[in-house]
Amino acid sequence: MSVSVNKRVSVPSAVEDIGILALGGTKKGLPAGFRSRAVSNAEEGFDVIVVLAPIDNQQLAAARSTARNWLAPILDFSGNHRLMADFWDVQLTSASLEEGLLACLPILQRMARLPRLTDGPDRKALCMLGMAYTRATKLEAQLCADRKAGVHYHLLDGLGATHEILDELYTAGLLSRRFFDRTHLCDVCGSSRLNVREVCEGCTSSDVATVSIIHHYRCGHQAPESDFTGTGNNQLHCPKCREQLRHLGVDYSRPGQSFVCNACDERMSDPQISFACMECYGETAADRAETRSWYHYELTSDGEQALMDGQLSHNGLQHMISALQQASSPERFVVVFEQLMSVSKRYKRDLTVGTMQLVDLEAFREEVGSRAAHEALKELSSLVSEVLRETDLLTVVDGHLLLMALPETSISVFYRVEERIREGLVSRAANALQYEFKEATGDEAAQLVREVLQA
Repeated sequence: MSVSVNKRVSVPSAVEDIGILALGGTKKGLPAGFRSRAVSNAEEGFDVIVVLAPIDNQQLAAARSTARNWLAPILDFSGNHRLMADFWDVQLTSASLEEGLLACLPILQRMARLPRLTDGPDRKALCMLGMAYTRATKLEAQLCADRKAGVHYHLLDGLGATHEILDELYTAGLLSRRFFDRTHLCDVCGSSRLNVREVCEGCTSSDVATVSIIHHYRCGHQAPESDFTGTGNNQLHCPKCREQLRHLGVDYSRPGQSFVCNACDERMSDPQISFACMECYGETAADRAETRSWYHYELTSDGEQALMDGQLSHNGLQHMISALQQASSPERFVVVFEQLMSVSKRYKRDLTVGTMQLVDLEAFREEVGSRAAHEALKELSSLVSEVLRETDLLTVVDGHLLLMALPETSISVFYRVEERIREGLVSRAANALQYEFKEATGDEAAQLVREVLQA
């Protein structure tokens, strides 16, 4: 997939040169000194969007319908903080507008470094990378009760399919990520807007009450407190032997609690946990509900290069390695590695973990050019495939670090694997790559895996 690239975007270098699109009103709603460089139609061309009155996300998305316009800074003077914006103020004056335009200059300057992106199949993905780059910030996930997914990325509002595209960009090595939260999904409609309830295991009613349990020492009878309730002065009488219970700790104890359903009188030690969907009103048992993991994302050097190239060529190391037989995702790597570690300890078998970290890939790409860098990474990927066995395990972390686990391999044998990779890179004219190896066995191997995947 690719997006054609035209000349670089031309942007204003001073506040007085910034073109304004007025939304939620006409340019007459702007202070007098700014009206001459304002338009009310997105097709006329603009540099920033100024929101004059409350609008919805659909209106904003329409104005940002092209890849170029999507990156335009947004100034919100409508008081509607639910919209994505780079600058907010409750009052629109000449001073506040000039302050907002001045705050947008760094964004416009970063936009000037990008190629002019046209609308192709990669538009949404490139816009996501572009928002992170032009705002010089991470793509932060936030809990959001009024969204079906339960989580949203404020900076990416309106792009759609956000979770799936971000995951693809991470897999391709164009973004790195850090865990944020995990949500449960309705098994009917997929919503995460769920009400967590304790329900009766018999009739599934949520009308479940907690009752205190009483244990009578003398006869050993144990039952809910309501069974022991006597008449007058809140006296307690054992329903089994009829003896009055006078002193807590002497005649009886309260060992815990139980639950009773007020709908069907079912008694249970613990109620079931269930999710009631606030979208479709479906019911999903907790042990049957699927989950979705959410992450904060940060632009990698490969992601920035893809943005500068104006296309998602998927020429990063992560994408190349993912096609190999030994490759797996970091999550899958952990699962299989734990199994290998268990076998290694139980039967005293060799297991070596090693890393190959590529040093300053961005500088390497600048030195040799994007095409030569792509070929070097391609040669490395091919070489790794040749020196590793089918039973070995491999994953890529953050687009620049190879993590390998080799069962039935001593550390001395792993040194020979490292040497074969070094010699192969020299023979294939890819020796300009800078890299560092690290290796470990036993408990140190497990520690190395934890350090790499938690970094």
